[in-house]
This record gives sequence, C-alpha cells and structure tokens, in this order.
Amino acid sequence: MSNYSTLIFKRRSNETEISRYTIIINDPHSETFAKEAALNKLIQFGVFEHVKEIVKDIWKPMVIREKALEGLTRNPAGNEEFLLSIINDMYSLYTFRKMALEGVIRSKSKRHLLEIINGIDTPEWARTQASKALQ
Repeated sequence: MSNYSTLIFKRRSNETEISRYTIIINDPHSETFAKEAALNKLIQFGVFEHVKEIVKDIWKPMVIREKALEGLTRNPAGNEEFLLSIINDMYSLYTFRKMALEGVIRSKSKRHLLEIINGIDTPEWARTQASKALQ
C-alpha cells in the first residue's frame, strides 16, 4: 500500500470513528459513561467543532456539556473566540463562564485577554481576572 492510499485509509477510518462517537453522544439511550468515553475520543482527535456543538446543546446531560467545555479549555488554541462567546453570554451558567475564562487565560492570548478587559458585556469578575493574567 502506498503512502497516499495509507493516508486516505487512515483518514476514512478516523472519519468513521468520529461519526460513531458522535452517534453515541447524540443517542439519548446511551449511558453517561459511554458518552464520556466517546467525548474523550473526540477531544483526542481534536475535532473541536463537534465538541463545541456538545457544549451548546442544552438538551445534553450537564456532565457531558461540562466535560466538553473542559476539553476545550485544556486545548484553548483556536477555540478562544468560542470561549469568549461563553464568557459574554449572560445566559450561560456561571461555572461555564468561569471555565471559559480559565481557558482563555491558559491560551495566553493577549488579544483575547484585552477583548475581555474592554468588553462591554463582560462581567466585572472576568475583567479583573483577565487583567491579573496580563500582569
């Protein structure tokens, strides 16, 4: 098998696995431990678009949504805009907003931290923590 065909096979295999994990997470009859395992695999694959959808889906179990957000905050590079949207969403849970802020701080992105500090909709507690992170 050539390198190209090996790469194509591997990509299709990964897409199949990602699809399988997404089905498990979306199945209302799947056990929580199965959903958590599938979510961990999605995070390992780095398919954060799927993980973001899980965080946004209010019909998902809270523990799954929280673990998805935790996965994003552990891998904040490229996810800062999404995390900022959670921080500035007054309807998001306080714990989600706090986790999102921790992710942006972990990313060490000065631009995003300045956006938090200067944000009109940003809560004062988030501004304070962002300014401390810049010092």
